[in-house]
Amino acid sequence: MWKKYVFMASCLACLSYSLESKAHEGGHDAPASTQTTEHSSDQLRIWKDLSRNKEIKASFLSFDQKNLVLETADSKIVKIAFDHLSKPDRDFVNQKIALLTNMNHFIDDLPETPTPASGNIPLTLLLLGSGFGLLIFKLNTPRRRKIAFMASSLPLVYLACTPANEVTDVNKQVIQSDRSLLEKAFGVFKETVSTRSDERYFYVESNGLPEHNMMVGIKSWQQQVPLDQAYTGTNAWSIPLQPVLSETPVSTKNNFFRGGIGVAINGIPIFNALNNRGDDAFLVGELDQWGGHCGRADDYHYHTAPLHLEAQLSADTPIAYALDGFAVYGSKEPDGSVMSPLDENNGHFDLAGSYHYHGTPTYPYMIGKMRGEVTKSADDEITPQPRTMGIRDFLQPLNGAEITGFEATGDKAYSLEYTVNQQKNNVNYHWDDSGQYTFQFVSADGTSKTETYQRR
Repeated sequence: MWKKYVFMASCLACLSYSLESKAHEGGHDAPASTQTTEHSSDQLRIWKDLSRNKEIKASFLSFDQKNLVLETADSKIVKIAFDHLSKPDRDFVNQKIALLTNMNHFIDDLPETPTPASGNIPLTLLLLGSGFGLLIFKLNTPRRRKIAFMASSLPLVYLACTPANEVTDVNKQVIQSDRSLLEKAFGVFKETVSTRSDERYFYVESNGLPEHNMMVGIKSWQQQVPLDQAYTGTNAWSIPLQPVLSETPVSTKNNFFRGGIGVAINGIPIFNALNNRGDDAFLVGELDQWGGHCGRADDYHYHTAPLHLEAQLSADTPIAYALDGFAVYGSKEPDGSVMSPLDENNGHFDLAGSYHYHGTPTYPYMIGKMRGEVTKSADDEITPQPRTMGIRDFLQPLNGAEITGFEATGDKAYSLEYTVNQQKNNVNYHWDDSGQYTFQFVSADGTSKTETYQRR
């Protein structure tokens, strides 16, 4: 009886493989005669032609960057210049084109059908196994039957050992980043920011100190001050060059309360808009005039989008990059036009099918959800990302303190002024090339104390 079962199993495995192979025929590379297309126009909607103050009831057909082609209910073709459309109509066209382009890019990125060379291996095993299964009925000696039985089991062993997801990620869309755009963006600050790349990541190196002033305007101060950070070498910021669109974007409203979620083109990290307590850092007065403050390691970082950088950039240059690999633009589209409507992630697709975020003056300021896939560590931060290097124990908030002044007093030297009960106090500090940091705390009554720390 067992001979019969082995023979049936071998034949079924061979038949299953054959049917599966047929199911994949006529794919992306199939001849045109085997592919089918189905035309289905959009539902009729009312379009407004502002140049003629006329409304047209028609469905969307195509768009050539200048003119919109519509089809009326009675099958007449109408062409309208894009600039003559109302803003809701222009927004609709932008979203429609982005969706269609996105779908086309997805089809183009689908993996090729396995080549005959790779497909012949399991097929050959199945055929051989079935053949040996037939021999079981013909061989008379126990030794020969044993050999034939082992051979006939090869198809089952192969199928059992082959991972179910041998062909993976067929539904994931990978968007190739424009490396030249990354280089252009961070190159604006080439005097303080260094970049390099490999096949997977674009790396950003800096000392964590911006070109602008800092700290002024903070009304809820944790007594930390800006110190240099070693975001270099293996501790640089890593931006994926092949970002993958996430099927379930992760919200920043209840994730990533530690570490950065992006990096500005001036080399400064950008953290979640919410602090480690889940409060809007801007609304509770923790941020300076540039949307930044210092963390527990005396590391300066932003909690809002660095929109102040727009003044130094052309519209087609991102102000930052998220750690999922997607660019962050300012208040305008890369072509200089008014910003199109944003999705719940605080971004959208462009006409080329790529995705980008925008910085906004209100919550979530930059990223509502991470549109690209990211890896979350046990510490609730995106990984990989650099480590900050503190030199002293972190301090507690100083009630009633407001930072009223901050200035560089020399190379690697700063002075911070703050008021408590309308009385001025100062923190003067500097460091040297050996990593020794000296702090002088001057109280309003003129008394002072000095503390020294050594960076290891």
